[in-house]
Amino acid sequence: MMRVRGARAKARRFTPLLLDDGEHVFADFECVVVAGRAGRPCTGRIKVCSRSLIVDPDAWDTPVTRLPYASMSHMDLSMRSGAPALDVRCRIVVEMKHQGQDTPYVSRESIDDNWKVTLPYSDLGLEFPLIRRLFELRHDVDRADKLAGIVHERVQMAVFDTSAISDIKERLLTPKAVPCNVITPLQQSLSVMMLTDSRLYVQPIVQDAGRTGGSCCVTSHPISKVTEVFRRRYAMRHIGLEVFIGDPQGASVFLAFDDTSVRDSIYEMIAAHANIPGQKSARELADEWSSGVLSNFDYILALNRLSGRSFNDFTAYPVFPWVIADYKSQNLDLSNPDTYRDLSKPMGAVNAERLAKFRERYKEMPDDQPKFLYGTHYSTPGYVVYYLVREQPAYMLTLQGGKFDSPDRLFVSVAETWESCNRNQADVKELIPQFYDVSCTPRFLLESSTFLGQRQDGSAIGAVHLPPWAEGDPRRFVSLLRSALESDHVRQHLNEWIDLVFGFKQRGQEAIDADNVFYHLTYEVCKCLSVCDPAVGLTRLYQGSVDLDSIHSETERQCLLSQIREFGQTPSQLFTEPHPRYQGGERAPHSPVPHSPLKAVPRDNAAAADSASADQIAAMNGTEPLSGQDGSRIAHQYALQRFGVHQGGVTGVVLDPNDSSTVVSVSLDTTLKVFDRNDGRVRRSCRLDDQGFALSCVTMSAKTAVCIAGSWSNRLHVYSVSAGQCIDSVAHAHDDIVTAVDLYDSRLLASASKDASVKRNPGVGVRRFRTDDARNAVWDLRPSGIASTPTHVLMEHESGVVAVRFSDDGLVASVDQDGVVLVWDTRTGCSSHCLTQVHKQPVTGLAWIGVDLATCSIDGTLAIGSVSARRPLHQVALAEPLLSLSIDSRLRLYCGARSGAVHVCNGIDDIPVQTLSGGTGPIVSLATCDDAVVAAVAGDGVVAIWNRLC
Repeated sequence: MMRVRGARAKARRFTPLLLDDGEHVFADFECVVVAGRAGRPCTGRIKVCSRSLIVDPDAWDTPVTRLPYASMSHMDLSMRSGAPALDVRCRIVVEMKHQGQDTPYVSRESIDDNWKVTLPYSDLGLEFPLIRRLFELRHDVDRADKLAGIVHERVQMAVFDTSAISDIKERLLTPKAVPCNVITPLQQSLSVMMLTDSRLYVQPIVQDAGRTGGSCCVTSHPISKVTEVFRRRYAMRHIGLEVFIGDPQGASVFLAFDDTSVRDSIYEMIAAHANIPGQKSARELADEWSSGVLSNFDYILALNRLSGRSFNDFTAYPVFPWVIADYKSQNLDLSNPDTYRDLSKPMGAVNAERLAKFRERYKEMPDDQPKFLYGTHYSTPGYVVYYLVREQPAYMLTLQGGKFDSPDRLFVSVAETWESCNRNQADVKELIPQFYDVSCTPRFLLESSTFLGQRQDGSAIGAVHLPPWAEGDPRRFVSLLRSALESDHVRQHLNEWIDLVFGFKQRGQEAIDADNVFYHLTYEVCKCLSVCDPAVGLTRLYQGSVDLDSIHSETERQCLLSQIREFGQTPSQLFTEPHPRYQGGERAPHSPVPHSPLKAVPRDNAAAADSASADQIAAMNGTEPLSGQDGSRIAHQYALQRFGVHQGGVTGVVLDPNDSSTVVSVSLDTTLKVFDRNDGRVRRSCRLDDQGFALSCVTMSAKTAVCIAGSWSNRLHVYSVSAGQCIDSVAHAHDDIVTAVDLYDSRLLASASKDASVKRNPGVGVRRFRTDDARNAVWDLRPSGIASTPTHVLMEHESGVVAVRFSDDGLVASVDQDGVVLVWDTRTGCSSHCLTQVHKQPVTGLAWIGVDLATCSIDGTLAIGSVSARRPLHQVALAEPLLSLSIDSRLRLYCGARSGAVHVCNGIDDIPVQTLSGGTGPIVSLATCDDAVVAAVAGDGVVAIWNRLC
């Protein structure tokens, strides 16, 4: 068996959040850097940016360093060891990401530090003119305009990698690459996009060197999975397009184009080829809400989406109202009208005394200038970051120039924030959707960073102080807020708040009458209105004075964009008449907030299943319709099929991430099988362990059609589905049976064992050669396989590890037989959180639910624990021993039982939904997708599959 090791991709700490506002990356090179006269060579990457050079060292204990052009006194080419070197002298350097953590940036002054940079794999002579040109612009008065020209040049030079197109049969809808910006929170990435009749492709103009599997990092999204497409306003220009992938409340891609016509053209092409329903109008949504079809939360979220608000754009983030006014009582009485905030008034008008001061200032403003009551807004990037600083501290560092805000200005107490919004003349902010998110642990309320400092009274910034009625429980706090939002009182008055934010009181005379006038730059361009203000007589209200398309100077444009980011943006107006009141009718159920709304869309490279001929499997039983038992959530009907795949008991199953109809199973009979769950045909079969030892677990890469299986011989086996053979094996991967394996982003492999260890290996890096059909890929086996030694070994467990799982953020959770759950950071190899004493008997399964962890046990209990709070949150008894655990995209937990049943529970609150019966033996492994549950049945070689009917 041929075995050639591939080089491990080094973890990178650079993210676009480290860039200055409006800064772009133009190039990225592997480099060797020497800093100072006595400095030692340091390998890493160097980013050539519009305002600085940024060095990202390979050494984790060396910070990422920014060298601003404005601080450079010298730049030239010199020779070092016979190779050209970039010679830079810089008075001030900025150090970031110490030990990979989001710590405040450190500006270090020195007497012209000398930096020498060489590019071992690039021609510095070819790249130097661009770097020198950027350096010479550092003090140019027309710098902004000239940088805009360079940006245009670089975008025009970008060439789309056509080899990334999944299928040569795809028909191009865009004849050439279309320039765009990918918009994510506080970031924009210069990119190009291509659209075919099957997929949407997006490629950054600078490739991410931290990725493996080639230099290209094209992201692709199947048009068939597009659920919604919205035209968006970005920076007060109608140039944005947001494409929602999969779940309508899930992830999305936000693109900003050069002009409206290009945006509209792309919109029409996607809409024509995607099977999506027509977009409902604001009036249709209002009718559904007023008749009880939509809940309050769903309706507010829909209006935000329709008016151009997006989780990807902090200048236009979804806005939700304060609904509770009582943050002091021991008990919250939702039947008392005094508990609630007056929704007929904007936040700035809730306090009559403060409103009088606003009105007085408004009256004294000169008539020849745009008048306003509130110099700030109810939604700005600063307010979003204010609420999210614990969950995403990097956002505040980006917005505040590398510093956290003063500890006394941070989000410390809900009651204090409410008081500030009622009394402070510079504070009229509303809330964000996370305050009503009951689908996961509210991380934005929990202590997460040790770098936020201390207040003047000496108290450290920890978790947010909650009102007494929350009883110190963030989940209870959010749950009560959600109940208040959906209460009858709010339902009867929500139309009044909608009139202010999205409706007819947003602009003109009605806005003046409602004390709802904000700074003029928060409104997009519209016709100026002559209106009569009873308080001050006739005046002109210049609402809507932002028209970026009419500004040709890049300097002026950037200045206006900075003001937009400072003051926020008023939503697009949806209603010009009073919003209808709630008319009664059956109340809509409360639906969960989209889980992890800031989560980026994962890459979806098309990888295909093999269609080689194999033996037909005979189903042991016919299709058996099953009706789920009634529960507190919707149950579904399933049809059960059983396939006799193996000669020995099945020990592990996994679904192909790119084709959920393909099942991979491993067994005590030492074989791995690949078969179709629809027609029962075996497409691949391989005996992996040549010593005759049983296989114990399996996982599969989403990008390379490669499976990794653990063995009782302590080995890890790598099997290529495309090649149909084992391409690598790691002997003595552990000192005992390999009990669990999991992959992250097809790059990192975690394995666990009865020897109480957890190891992290670089993932399988294989090189793909294209044939005429990209779905039948051929793999060069020479660089494939797993590194000979793990990068990290965790030895903190004291009993055998039974499960290991990666989170969406790349954290690893492992659980041992004693029920100890450890969460550790793969970058450092150090455990960061620990959960203990969750169950009374051995734990058998583990799954991530966002930032929380679910575990099941032989004692028949299913528990959800908070990682950050280090304690269990919910627990339910299912009355029989549980052996396995899985979760689907709808946040439903599936528990495999010793009896052969699968218990389905709601992952938000552990409430049982239904029980799937019919398994012929203990369920030791589970795999789930939206329309099926696949179970490994111990003892008889059977894989049981429950296919969802409705």
